[in-house]
Amino acid sequence: QTFFVEALSTDVVFAAHKALAVSQEVGALRRDSNENLRTGEHRHKKLRYSAISDTIRPDPGKISDFIPIPREILDACLQLPAADPRIPELAKRVAGTAADRFSRARNVEEYLRRNYGYSLVLRGTPDGRDPLAAFLFDVRSGHCEYFASAMAILLRHLGIPSRLVNGFRAGDYNGIGGNWTVRQYHAHSWVEAYFPPYGWV
Repeated sequence: QTFFVEALSTDVVFAAHKALAVSQEVGALRRDSNENLRTGEHRHKKLRYSAISDTIRPDPGKISDFIPIPREILDACLQLPAADPRIPELAKRVAGTAADRFSRARNVEEYLRRNYGYSLVLRGTPDGRDPLAAFLFDVRSGHCEYFASAMAILLRHLGIPSRLVNGFRAGDYNGIGGNWTVRQYHAHSWVEAYFPPYGWV
């Protein structure tokens, strides 16, 4: 991928998951514990760089519950806030009799897709005591952050390490130039879950 990035107030270097190499134009590059790529040299400056990523989609048949998950992933990505007792019950019910972690995660994903609506018009009290419970049991509609938060917490209740990710969707395709224009309104939130041997999916 080749990126032309306007001056932003972030030190994040964008690339498709999973980034394997980034050209030297970004300057000194570091990868944090969450695999984010960062550089201090382009904050508030325009930047052009290239990246190479491994975009292979994981084969569910190769995902294994028998390969150990690193302890630091388990410690960081299974933490749970105090929750409405209905949330862990919902997680178990939605997971059903799925035999492995990946199948349980797919059940959660499909449940949210089938039973909740996407909306930018927020109802209820988002600053209430438990906005996640309000989304799951009362309002039943919301934007990407509600869906992603709900999925991450439901997965964690099932023992599946998960994390919320913020970034950008693909954007608008320009057929003449053969490129994508990604604007601020393409910002998006989604969930990654940890499945050996692939890692974050």
